[in-house]
Amino acid sequence: MAVIGLPVEVVRWIAVKTVVKMWSTKPDKVCATKGAAMVVASEAGERIVRFPEPMTPVEGGTAKKEHRLSMEFGEVRVLVKKT
Repeated sequence: MAVIGLPVEVVRWIAVKTVVKMWSTKPDKVCATKGAAMVVASEAGERIVRFPEPMTPVEGGTAKKEHRLSMEFGEVRVLVKKT
């Protein structure tokens, strides 16, 4: 049995059409738990990352649900939920 991989753009389009909430406006890798999240940039540029709960960047800043991040390809950002 052969498996054909779909381009990430097609997968994102299908997800958006089926009302899946996207965490990033770019096709980034986002891994999250209830207390922390990691964003790995798939390309350089600005993106908006949205979380269900307010998160704070580990390098400092304000806890909020939506973050506007300017990142380089492969850059990693970590955000945590303050308790």
